Formats: sequence, structure tokens, C-alpha cells
Amino acid sequence: MALGETLNRARERLITPTDVQLVQRFLDSGIKNVVTVPCSITQTIDPIWSAKASAGEMNYWKMVNEHSLVGVTSGVYFGTGELALAHMQNSGIGNALDGFVSYAGVYKIPTLTIVTWRGNDAKDDSEPHQEIGRRTNRLTRDVVDRKSIFGERNGRGILRQVDEAVLRAREGNPCILRLSPDAFKKTYPMTLPEIVETDFLHIDHRIEELSAGKGDTMDSVFKRERISRAEAVQGITKDEERAVILSNGFTAREAQEKADRLGNFYNAGYMGGGLAIGWGMAKSNPDIKVVVVDGDQNAEMGKMTEILANDYPGNLEWYILDNGFGTSVGVSESVPLPWWYYDLAHVIRTVPDKPGEFKSPRVGGRGSYFDLQEAQEMADRIGPLPVHANRFRHWVEMKSQENHQQKRWNEFLERVSR
Repeated sequence: MALGETLNRARERLITPTDVQLVQRFLDSGIKNVVTVPCSITQTIDPIWSAKASAGEMNYWKMVNEHSLVGVTSGVYFGTGELALAHMQNSGIGNALDGFVSYAGVYKIPTLTIVTWRGNDAKDDSEPHQEIGRRTNRLTRDVVDRKSIFGERNGRGILRQVDEAVLRAREGNPCILRLSPDAFKKTYPMTLPEIVETDFLHIDHRIEELSAGKGDTMDSVFKRERISRAEAVQGITKDEERAVILSNGFTAREAQEKADRLGNFYNAGYMGGGLAIGWGMAKSNPDIKVVVVDGDQNAEMGKMTEILANDYPGNLEWYILDNGFGTSVGVSESVPLPWWYYDLAHVIRTVPDKPGEFKSPRVGGRGSYFDLQEAQEMADRIGPLPVHANRFRHWVEMKSQENHQQKRWNEFLERVSR
């Protein structure tokens, strides 16, 4: 290691950066998308992100639950190829566990997450914080491997830790950066934003718009006859222009066997995470049409309906296949869909499977994306699901470029014809 590099490392361990410098380090590392559940430790960083988003320097999206964070950041990756940053409290690790382990870890999707270290020492006088603080070291090791954990308890050298975490995440690893309260200085002023009152008529009008453009009335749904799941997925995936995210369980399995195409992403394990993935894709890439297909129990396990009701991208569609049961786990009856789901989604009532009737194999290395020998050899080396994620990302990139070029050509023709 060169002498200058050694001195820089030593200097950064001795210097505590400000909140502004910490945010800038992420921006300088190419992190332009941040998805967050707020925390008091980063209370001065939140308005910095907000101000930079308002200035057009980055995207900054707030979620209502940590369950959605990994899904949205992975959607940004699928839509753009870029690494996004998730941010949460250490008390939210459990909520995000499924996304980290059953999804990002299995598919080897680049993932970078700040986990704030509440209760990391005796200065924090909150008993709940102390309880989760004592467990944070162990919890993070349960979620990702030790090489993918960054950030010291005392907060030393946080800027260098940011660089190393970004590099490791870009190699395809789910990574956690533990952020101690002592890692940076709070300098950015906090002011309460202007409160804009929203009246009932505005909300009611918004619901009507969403229902007309994105959903179906409950009455119209129940007037239709039930169809098979196979018919539903075959109809939805027929449009070759759309990227389709299919929920885990029988939906993804049947779609892979009976409606396979390069533009499908088969979610094998992230229960309720499909809408977060699709929302992140749609928000980060307006040049791709995105469809999310959920089962009724997947839809209800997700944590995105509040976000969707307030920010529903025009290039996103949500379908719910409602058979009234969790058939992939037996004959467990579903909690009926609340009425507002019909305003947000196209609900299709499907025929439930009888016990033992469903035969489609689990999602794996089969179908059109394994036609090439190169893909099969790669799957043998790193596993079929990471290859599936890579192939889907490649399809999205190609289709986005094609759509963008077509859009520019149409705009040119429109200008010429005036």
C-alpha cells in the first residue's frame, strides 16, 4: 500500500465527518437512490437527503416498513443496474429478514443497507434501545456473512467503511453498514417543513382516479366467473413489452412452467415482496412497463399499499390472483381482501387448487433463459437463481433502450409533423 494511501486511512480513522460529508461520500460513490425508514440517529441526515432530492441530485423515498426496503432497492437495480441504499433502524432488522435472506442472498442481488446502531453504549438511556443494541452485532451476522458487515461500534473510520461496503455490495453481496451515533457529527439544521393540509374531497378524488385507472370495482370483480391460475398468468404475460414480477409460491411456479419468457422474474422466496420490487423498478426507470402479479396472501403480506396509494407510477400495474386460499402451504383460508385493494389492483378471482392437484415444480434453472449453453454453465457454477436475476436484468436493460429510442423517434416525428 502506498504511503499516501496509508496516511489517508489513518487520517480518516481520526477524523469524525459531519452529516453533510457522510451523505456526500455516498453520492461520490455513485449512490443516487435512497430508500428509508427514518431514525433519530440520522435525524439531520434525513433533511439533507430530502433537500438533495428536491434539487434533483438524487431520489429519496420513504417506506412505512422495513420489509419493503430490500425489494425497492433491488427494483432499482433491475430497472437501472445501479446500487441503491436502504436505511433502517436496528430494531427493523427482523422485519427485513425475508428480503435479505430468502431473496437478495439467494439471488445474489447487490444490496447495501445502513442499519443505525441504537443502544450501542450506555449513553443511550432507552431500555428498548439497549435491548436491541446488545443484539445488533449478532443480528447482523445472522442476516449477512461477516465479510459483508461494516461499521464499528465506536464509529471510527466511517468514510472508509462506506467505500468498502459499496465495493463489496457492487460485487453482488447483500451488505450492512452499521452506523453508530458517534460515527458522524450532527451539523445540518432541522426545520419542520410547511404542513400542507389535505381535504377529504381531494383524497376522495384521488381514490376515484386510482380505481378508474389502476383497479377494478369490487362489484365488477365478483360478477366475473373464476378462471384458472394458468389462464390468468398466460393472459397477463402475453404482452412481450412488459416486465412481469411474479410472486413466490404457486404463481411463480405455474408461470415458469406455462408462460415462461425472458421478461418474467420469478420470485422464489420473498413473501409479499413483489410489489416493492416492481415499484422500485417503475420509479427508477420510466422506459419500462412493469407488472406485478401477487396471490391474495402475498398481496396482504406486503407493506406497499400505503406507498402505492400516495405514489403510484404510471408505468406500473398490479394484479392480484385471489383464490381465497394459501394453497402453497395447504388449505389455509385467506383473510378476505380489504375493499381498498380493489381500488389499487386488478383483482382476478381464480379457482383454488385441490390438495395434491398442483404439479408445477419449484422455480429453478429451466425455461427460455437457460437455452444458451453459456447460461447453463454459469448456473452450474453460481446457481440457477442468480443467473435468472442476471438474465432478467439484461432483458430489462435491452427493452428499456429499445423503448427509449422508440420514444425519442416518436417525439422527433411529432416535431416534424407540426
